[in-house]
Amino acid sequence: MRELIKWLHGSLVFDRRISAIADAIGTHLRSGEQLLDIGCGSGRLAVLLRERIGNLQVTGVETSVRVGTPIQVTHYDGRRLPFPDGSFDVSLLVDVLHHAGDALAVLDEARRVSRRAVIVKDHLRAGWWSHRVLSFMDWVGNAPHGVDSRYHYFDTDEWARILSGAGLRVVVRNEQLGLYPWPVRMLFERNYHFLALLEPTRETIRS
Repeated sequence: MRELIKWLHGSLVFDRRISAIADAIGTHLRSGEQLLDIGCGSGRLAVLLRERIGNLQVTGVETSVRVGTPIQVTHYDGRRLPFPDGSFDVSLLVDVLHHAGDALAVLDEARRVSRRAVIVKDHLRAGWWSHRVLSFMDWVGNAPHGVDSRYHYFDTDEWARILSGAGLRVVVRNEQLGLYPWPVRMLFERNYHFLALLEPTRETIRS
């Protein structure tokens, strides 16, 4: 069953979804920048970003490094990033924070190692029904790969507290990502996903 779900998700959803995410992220990156992909998984998103952005230098970190990833991947304990302050121009977290045991700590680390910005793509909980839909999507996307899902999604107020606690402010927010084809998007997209470009607040900017 897992293999069937994996095949269906890969053939019908994954390629379109990851391409749409790469398009949305790419508008916020600059040629020649150093990008840290936190929770990079297979590395396919990083490869797409490298194809779209000239001279983009990408490093990945993962708690469980996969064999044969097409980018450099460093093992990460899920708490402290193994890099000095300001090592990268931008850090990227795509559907990572709702898996984290301490999302604030993970995001704070992303800010610490980033000189310019942090980019987050994640989910938004808006009531009991959205939690059910998001949980189903997580199960379909992660169970075949053996990835544990916490099924813990944040609402608008919780996101505001997490971002403030990490010393970050929203510069650009996009909820129209075009991840799924019609009519699938009527159920699985709606306002359940967002991508945000975040910058350090004035108080947290390091000299």
